[in-house]
Amino acid sequence: MLPCPARTLLTLPLNYSCFPQLVRVSEIKDAKLIFNQAFKNVQDVYGRENMRFPKEIIWLMGAPGSGKGTHTPAILKARGITNPPISMSSLLSTPECKELMNKGLMISDGKVIENLLHALLDCEPEVGVLVDGFPRSEAQVECLKLFHERMHELRREFKHTPLKDFFPRPTFRICVLYVDEEISVSRQLMRGRLVKEHNVQVRQSGKGEIMEERVTDNDALVSIVTTGLVA
Repeated sequence: MLPCPARTLLTLPLNYSCFPQLVRVSEIKDAKLIFNQAFKNVQDVYGRENMRFPKEIIWLMGAPGSGKGTHTPAILKARGITNPPISMSSLLSTPECKELMNKGLMISDGKVIENLLHALLDCEPEVGVLVDGFPRSEAQVECLKLFHERMHELRREFKHTPLKDFFPRPTFRICVLYVDEEISVSRQLMRGRLVKEHNVQVRQSGKGEIMEERVTDNDALVSIVTTGLVA
């Protein structure tokens, strides 16, 4: 027997936190739509036969101030990677993206995926590449899985054609750097102070280049929020 009449159950507000499997299915479905559209947009520009990605991709993640930039040269050397690293923060440094980030808003996953795919296609496919700062959301994690599947799909498609060497078996390596929130925020604020001091000297002397002053490196509250995101 039901603990309460069925009609009563139907009138209750639906709390999705009670059904995590439904939320998970929804996230995966949304990620598929996002990835498929982003991939199609890029493929329309390059052509399917030119969707040639690096055979090895290292996905480097960690909160701001965890040392991603510091460790990148050592990782590249150890893996013999000659392609320049791809920094997601640099890819998303357009005026439109900066305005969103300065407001504490997230850039759409579709835009992130498209920018990333363009950057990967600009690499030499014969060697690997390191991507700094991806994925950063649940949808992006699912998109990463779909990207791996799509690379295998391309490999199968061109396996028995003259283009087969351009579509090798993909290798994804995941590297996550961990750091305590307090240390992360401290490093971000320290970086902000150093950048400000550098820029003051450049403006006074007229020598050197102005460095970007990140909002996250100059506001403790924003730093704490971004530390909660894997960057």
